[in-house]
Amino acid sequence: MGQALKAFFKSDAGVYLISIIGAVMVFFLNYTVRVTRVNAEVKRQALKEDKKPIFIAWHDQIIIFPQALGLGTPASALCSSHSDGRIVGYVIERLGYRAIWGSSNRQPVAGLRALAREVREARATVISPDGPRGPAHQLAPGPVSLAQLSGAPIIPVSWRGTAVWRAGGWDRMRFMKPWSRIFLVYGDPIFLERTRDTDTLEEQRLLVENALHEANKRAQDLLEAHQS
Repeated sequence: MGQALKAFFKSDAGVYLISIIGAVMVFFLNYTVRVTRVNAEVKRQALKEDKKPIFIAWHDQIIIFPQALGLGTPASALCSSHSDGRIVGYVIERLGYRAIWGSSNRQPVAGLRALAREVREARATVISPDGPRGPAHQLAPGPVSLAQLSGAPIIPVSWRGTAVWRAGGWDRMRFMKPWSRIFLVYGDPIFLERTRDTDTLEEQRLLVENALHEANKRAQDLLEAHQS
């Protein structure tokens, strides 16, 4: 029975069913919380520009993007083509966004070129730069490569909540509990100078990684101040 159930959930019908359940759950959790937004004007201004931004968040926090982007925002997300990634991609599509199949650290070239085309179509883009398999909170080169290809700015996003569930797995993904409060932080836009120099690209990668760590710290500090 267990093997049959596993086989079903890996089938097209199983993925279809899970994606519907997942989209309902993500929508419900995102819109039954009270949100304190920090630096939200950064997002509003960036989305007014012709070249829309690249939003990034660690993999354990990706559930926040319906709140972070806003429903109806033209946006495309990089999704892995492995089984878990397919489900995430279909959930994203059911929420009104566009899934781009690839990975920030596996088969990256095709996915990043596809995302660069999305930028040219005036769509915001979303990358989880430590997905799909980690190491957790270690930035793969994907966002920097996309910024180089597209010229779009990068905006780090992070959140913390007063009540959360944590999943198992390598990243212990966060799920906000209904009717809790979350603190949603947008980092300042990061504009990267175009370069092919390997050392400079690594400096840029570290710059973006540190900016995402700083957004994480700010969200955590807000949560601790609220709870004290």
